[in-house]
Amino acid sequence: MNFLRKLLLFDLDNTLLPFNSYWEKANVEAFNSSTLTKKLNYESFINLYRKYDKELWELHTKQLISLDQLRQQRFIKTMNDFGIKVSVDASQRYFDEFFNVLINSIVPDSKVNSMLLFLKEHYELGILTNGKITEQNQKIKKMGLNDVIRSEHIFISEEIGYEKPDPQSFYYTLNKLNISSSDSIYVGDSWVNDIIGSTNAGLSAVWVNEDHVFPENFSNSSKVIKVASILDLKESLKVIDNVLDI
Repeated sequence: MNFLRKLLLFDLDNTLLPFNSYWEKANVEAFNSSTLTKKLNYESFINLYRKYDKELWELHTKQLISLDQLRQQRFIKTMNDFGIKVSVDASQRYFDEFFNVLINSIVPDSKVNSMLLFLKEHYELGILTNGKITEQNQKIKKMGLNDVIRSEHIFISEEIGYEKPDPQSFYYTLNKLNISSSDSIYVGDSWVNDIIGSTNAGLSAVWVNEDHVFPENFSNSSKVIKVASILDLKESLKVIDNVLDI
């Protein structure tokens, strides 16, 4: 197979790692094991939790609150709606218990890792992810990705000082890898962080998304291919590479 580009750069959560699935299961377990929530109805709790999570992520994206504040306040606000006052410390402990469950539940995905090993024969591989250094590295280790992707090819926003969709996060990564944006493809699930961010930085992109269609006003649609699953990448990549070169 003759590929045109040199670098495949991946998002982590909900691209290589099915984070939402792990998130849902860990939330159920944390809810059931916590003395703070055990008397509450889970469906009522999680609906409120998701509502505040969405609202607070919008504030975090605008850099109005930190990631820690987001995690603490979504729990505090949810519990307040049940008439239960929760301190910041108690909220942080709840998150820590949840995250411990989530991390311990992650296992390697043999199909994803096998696909990456195949792609490694044709491309340089890397990861560019938003998040905290320790947390993201824990996920990468639990998935076995550090056996496939070199540690110096893994870039985490807290470490590099830039968060997607800031083009500087992509420029920083490409500079460290000494590869141009025109020789690179970014693979991710988030329309704003991954697709808008990478194409604004001059990369081509693969949008991993089963349900959505391209927004009508997106001006860089010729630089983006959509696949329903990360596992579709292996069979589609030669076509993707050729199409993206138009």
